[in-house]
Amino acid sequence: MKKTYFILLLTLILLNACSDKYEMRTIEGFTQGTYYRVKYFDSLGRDFTAEIDSLLTDFDYTASVYNASSIISKINQGDTQVVLNHDFVTMFTIARQISESTQGEFDITVSPLVKAWGFGPQGGQPVLNDGVVIDSLLECVGWQKVKLEQGKIIKAKDCIQLDMNAIAQGYSVDKLSEYLLCKGIHNYLVDIGGEVRCGGYKVRKPWRVGIEEPTDENPEVIASIPLYNKAIVTSGNYRKYKPLNGERYSHIINPHTGYPLKQSLLSVAVLHRKAVYADAYATAFMVMGVEASKKFVQQHTELEVYMIYNDNGNIKVYASPGMQQLINEQ
Repeated sequence: MKKTYFILLLTLILLNACSDKYEMRTIEGFTQGTYYRVKYFDSLGRDFTAEIDSLLTDFDYTASVYNASSIISKINQGDTQVVLNHDFVTMFTIARQISESTQGEFDITVSPLVKAWGFGPQGGQPVLNDGVVIDSLLECVGWQKVKLEQGKIIKAKDCIQLDMNAIAQGYSVDKLSEYLLCKGIHNYLVDIGGEVRCGGYKVRKPWRVGIEEPTDENPEVIASIPLYNKAIVTSGNYRKYKPLNGERYSHIINPHTGYPLKQSLLSVAVLHRKAVYADAYATAFMVMGVEASKKFVQQHTELEVYMIYNDNGNIKVYASPGMQQLINEQ
């Protein structure tokens, strides 16, 4: 046991030393409607720009509802013969696992509702609280109404459509991270639109990620989190919204009611070993709310959270014990 611990400690020291010896390379670009930024230290000085761009372009043909030729778009168009690739099958499987564990608070079949509220690829105006329309659309929503059998997506109803926006970005962060690891890169940071996964160290210190206050106007960082081979994803209802009749309609739709979120939880940052899980759970927790999310995290020790919420007009914060411990580190 002591020998194993010594070897592990020596390995971490050597990895940390590498980040101090070699120059950090940064690759930046645009993907999935947002920016991406990859930073890493490589003893061989390799440039992975072309490879990373290729991975992201290929992924766009898997899960982008904005790409009419993507696998998910073809499924939504009713193509029953579309060939599913490894990435799609993996995301679909993980999505079902999380839907089951959260009792449907996370649901990738919300696409009809997302479109009805004007957040889909075509945009448009919301349905103006039309209960009849919402009720009819809810017939096409439900994670248990779609399944994977023998490499094919089987829908209970033709009107069912998928939307993986709440999981795809996290998955692509993991995909780039795993690529770097396969190339022997252990000190890295992958950031796609604020969804981040880190490995190793940045010049003798851990990578750090800031959590911003929930506002769309000049937000300030209110907490700094050191990441030790972990991912962190933040979801909120304060940036993507539709203004209508003096109210803001969040882009996150409750799959049970069919309506955008209107509750006290303003934002939640989720820490997990993989970004795909942090991404999906962040959306689920926004739907679940503060108290239910607290109970869920207490029962799932692989997760840590940082929640900002409105308590009768007062802005409050809840950090799970593991998250608070990280914040306290200097």
